[in-house]
Amino acid sequence: MALQEKYPALQIIGIHSPEFAWEKDRQRMRETMQKYRAKYPQVLDDSLEYWNALGNHYWPSFYIVDKQGKIRGRFFGEIHAGDSQAKRIETMIQGLTSE
Repeated sequence: MALQEKYPALQIIGIHSPEFAWEKDRQRMRETMQKYRAKYPQVLDDSLEYWNALGNHYWPSFYIVDKQGKIRGRFFGEIHAGDSQAKRIETMIQGLTSE
């Protein structure tokens, strides 16, 4: 969310692919989004269609998509501000927002 504030042209979209049955509860997902003040659109991928289409294997996963809809970066695992993956993501976003 800090990146969205820093780069207003950036559009974040969350796709939640539930690992467990209880994670399919839409109300629980809404409450979690509110708890963490996430203001970006969130899709609940109950049937794992996006998960499978992307060939995903990891929770969480992050995909950087350019303006033409092409996946330009894939990142897996937890990411924390200032770590090496976070720096790579921000560098990629800087480049893409200037295209």
